[in-house]
Parts: sequence; C-alpha cells; structure tokens
Amino acid sequence: MAEPLILSIDVGTTSVKASLLRAGKQVATVSESYPHKASGEIDPKRLLSAVDLVIDRLSKRMVPDLFILTTAMHSLLVMEPAERFLTPIYTWEHPLGTLAIHRQPQRTLTEQYLATGTPIHPMNVSLKLKDLKQKGALSSATKILSIKDLLMWHLTGEWVIDAACAAATGLVAIHTGQWHVKLLQDLGIPLHALPKIVPMAATFAYRPTSIGEISTAGLPRYDNNNVAVMIGTSDGASANGVFLDLGNPLVISLGTSHAVRTISEQPLLDPAMQNFAYYLAEKQYLMGLPSNNGGNVLAWLTAQFDLSFSKLKDVMTKNTLPEAVFLPYLNGERSPLWQMQAQGGWRLLTAKTTHQDLIASVVWGLFSNVRMNVERMTSLVGIQQVGVAGGVAASASLMQALTDLLGIPIQVPRTPHAETIGTLKLLGLQTPSLTYRTYTPNPAKSEQLQHYYQRFLAQVAGEYTDF
Repeated sequence: MAEPLILSIDVGTTSVKASLLRAGKQVATVSESYPHKASGEIDPKRLLSAVDLVIDRLSKRMVPDLFILTTAMHSLLVMEPAERFLTPIYTWEHPLGTLAIHRQPQRTLTEQYLATGTPIHPMNVSLKLKDLKQKGALSSATKILSIKDLLMWHLTGEWVIDAACAAATGLVAIHTGQWHVKLLQDLGIPLHALPKIVPMAATFAYRPTSIGEISTAGLPRYDNNNVAVMIGTSDGASANGVFLDLGNPLVISLGTSHAVRTISEQPLLDPAMQNFAYYLAEKQYLMGLPSNNGGNVLAWLTAQFDLSFSKLKDVMTKNTLPEAVFLPYLNGERSPLWQMQAQGGWRLLTAKTTHQDLIASVVWGLFSNVRMNVERMTSLVGIQQVGVAGGVAASASLMQALTDLLGIPIQVPRTPHAETIGTLKLLGLQTPSLTYRTYTPNPAKSEQLQHYYQRFLAQVAGEYTDF
C-alpha cells in the first residue's frame, strides 16, 4: 500500500508555507506572504487567499490524501453571526490587552496565570478580549476565532480548534484542556461563542466552505472525495516534535523571535518567571519561555551594517571578544524581562571599540539573552539535551557561537524545514528518524564567553532591576 501524500500547511504571522510530503520526505514546497494591515494586524481575507494559493499550486502537481495544519499561537479574530469580521486578526505582538493588565490587581492576574498556564502579557488572548469588552466591542452574539479554527472552517466547514492552540489563548483550564467556564463568565462570553476543542489528530472531510465575503473559488475541488484534513497543532509544539528521536530535549526555536521549550507530563509554573504551560493532551504539556527577539535582531544587524551572512561568519570566527555589550531588546521583550517598553543598544563602548566589535556584540548579546532563558527553563525541568530549530540554525558559524556561549553541546537537524516533519512526528504519523549535527563547545572560547556573559548579566540587571 502506497504511503499517503500529505499536504502540510504551516500558517505563521507573516506568511504561509505548504509542503507535499510522502514517507516523511518533502516532494515540493511553496510559500506566500501577506503584509500586515498595521503592526500585529492581519487581514483575514489576505491570509485565506494566501492559503488558497499555496494549496492550489501544490494540488496542480499532485492530489493530496491528507492535509495537516500547523498555525501560530495567540491569534484573535472577532466575527458576528452574519460572518462579518469585526476585527482584523490580532497577532501576539499587538498591544491590545495592555490596559487589561493595568486595570486588574496583581493577585487576580497571578490567579489567572496559575489557572491557565498562559503568561500575563498582551499576547494572552483573554486579556485582548477584556480590552475589547471594555470598549464595548463584544456581545453575546459574537464569535471568537483564531487562525487555526478560521482555517478549519474554511477547509472543512467545521468550527474546531486543536488543544495546543486553544491552551495558548489563556482561556483554557490548565488541568482539563477545556474552556475555563469562570473566565468566560467574567468576560460575558458564552461557550457557543468559541470553537469546539479537539485532539490534534482529529480528522475531518475536506469540504471548502465560504465564510462571509470569503469565497472558496480559489480552492481546488478534488474528484477523489476521500481527501481529509487533520487539525494538527501549534508552531511551538511542532518545533519540539522535531527532536522526539532524542527523547525530550530542551528545544531552542530561533526564527524571527526565539523561544525555549520542552514537553512535560505535568504543568510546572513559576509566577515570577512567567513560563507557559500549554495543554497538548493528557499528561502532555508544552512548557517554555518566549522572547520577542531572535532572527529579527540579526536581520536588523545585517541591514544596518550592510552585511552578508558570509561576512557575519568572518566576524564571529575571530578569537577576540569585544568589550562592548549589546542588549538585544529591539522589539521590547517578553522573557526574561517581561517589559514591553524595553529597548536595545550598546553598553561599555570606548574609543577602542571597532566596527567589528559592534557587529560581534550584537550576536553575543542575542545569544546571551537566549542563554538566560535556557538557564531559567533548566531550573524548572533540569539539565537535558538541547536541540535548535528555525532559520538561524542553518548557519554553522552561528550554531558554533551559540554552543560556545551556552557551554553545552547542541543538536541541529540536518533536514531543511524540519519543523514540518516535527508536526508529523508529534501526531504519531510514521516518518523516518531525522539525523542531527552535533555542535560541541570549544573549551577555550567557552571559558572566555563565561566572563562575557557575566558582564552581559550585569548590564541587564543594572537597567532592569525587576526582571
């Protein structure tokens, strides 16, 4: 019996990528981006048009047997019963929700965090909803959606959301994985305003369905009526799925931003640290710390200094370390600071600081911030193997720099876009084991960097005493 042809769809906050896979091997991949209406705002029509386009492109090559969906977390879209969109899609970085934090006592916020496992930050959908309620933008007739259930509705006509994406909304009871009734009552949101929560392997028939003004004209119609759609999981969970061959390592995702995650049988929470713990399935929680800063800092660096990655490699392979320290908070910061107004910049500059020192200090500052989150997660879950996924992991020189600064070996998958395979592995679909490249710290460089890291910590502590 032939292996099923899978069309994997990964919907992020700036683009959608789709891949055809058979027996865990990529046959073809396409992508399509969608510009934001404003910072942290996506036009739902543009997003679904992009999804339709990549599906159509790949379907013209081969007809899939099964769709599998992976989507970004913390998105919010409000719709009225007539299927008119009342808001754009708000992504995690949109500041809506800020006022709700300031209006509530700390004790109430802490209780909510412990009940849901979702950090108290504007990325938390429940806080965005509180702001909308205060503005009078919610009623008992509205529907509350995310990217995942919008997409499922569009492709199947079913209004459902997977457990991982639901848990990240801050509206789910941490121990049951179901909508938190008391929180919904406080918001005045009836249960029917939210989609049904289903397991990540839940599968439905492919049945394109129009939503309001969004037609299905761009989606293919298959003669084979057996095409199905598996709801899948979140992008964070898929990154950890990459490394299931290694047991359950600590995984650093280094894409546009960064996060440090692991999968645990029990939800461990620390109100001071504000780590998340999202229900995936019974005795399976995705735990970790999210940051605003990752590859976006390196993109800023290469643009401002007119650098290619090969030139960046030359700077990072030099043996000398800069005296200058760079705080990488160009986009505000979640963990470790949890301060939206945090700013980046150089410290300890002198007349001897060179152009190359400035460049190198940006990379070391970014990776020092990653190390802070690694150490915090290690304090919760213990020392484990460390895997690295995401676009930045493709650079061997940067991965060597990271392992030198962490002082521990790291594993990087040899397969490009391994997160797509990670979703399949997490869902229990048969895929071949991945192979990994191991990066090992250079002892001499690692020792030098321990001193650099301490100077970085001193600068952070000097400016952000409450982190």
